[in-house]
Amino acid sequence: MIESSISQQPPLDPAHESPAPSMLGRWLLVGTLLSTHILLQLVGGVAYFYWMTNLAVMPMSVDELLADPSFNWAALLAAGFAAVMTVFAALIWPVAWGKITSSDFSFAEWFSWQKPRNISLWVVPGGTIIVMMIVGYGVSALVGPTEVEAQQGLFSTLSLAFASTITVTTVVPLAEELLFRGALYNALLNIASKERPAWLRHVLPFVVSVALFAGAHLLTGFVNPGSIVSIILLSAFLTGLRALTGSLWPSLVAHIVWNGTAAIGALLMS
Repeated sequence: MIESSISQQPPLDPAHESPAPSMLGRWLLVGTLLSTHILLQLVGGVAYFYWMTNLAVMPMSVDELLADPSFNWAALLAAGFAAVMTVFAALIWPVAWGKITSSDFSFAEWFSWQKPRNISLWVVPGGTIIVMMIVGYGVSALVGPTEVEAQQGLFSTLSLAFASTITVTTVVPLAEELLFRGALYNALLNIASKERPAWLRHVLPFVVSVALFAGAHLLTGFVNPGSIVSIILLSAFLTGLRALTGSLWPSLVAHIVWNGTAAIGALLMS
């Protein structure tokens, strides 16, 4: 049933659907995915952090904990579990909402899961690598290092590095795209009046999606100036693809390529 709902393709701009998912439904979806994705990571990570620094038989300092493989495994598992549950919640949402409200809106209508316009999907990987190189070299030269110290521990051992690479190139980008440039973007897009110019209607969802995606990454260690600028530029690039194409596919592909390229680089250096 979920598979059939995903295959249905609505018009490119969900705000012009008639009928369309209600604003209540869209914002409940955003709240569900946001709480699932963020809170599960925080609860798992913070609980383990508190236990190891305060309640363990031999409490660790913060620096010792960040360097400890067991902590990094716990952080990775928390992130992976939160991402899996977010994707699961997104997949069952159209069916669950339909049962509750006797409506019939497809996965594509909720998340803009449809063929992109304006650019071909095959150009996205190459374009992403070019943008990534420009951002990496530019930010490093003008702002400072872009490395995230708190995440380097995820590549401290070979097994951790492989598990981290798989996680950040599969469920993590899928969950983040469904949340930030799928559910959230569509909910914000439908706030604006349909009589406004198309580009103007995308300003609010673009700005808010970029800010919240970047802000969420501050919780995962993007705290030095270079990494903050880099994650903002990545967010703007991914959200720009969503706005330009009317589809979640290009931003998802770009996100996977970006994460994968960075992870493979870290894996080779581990």
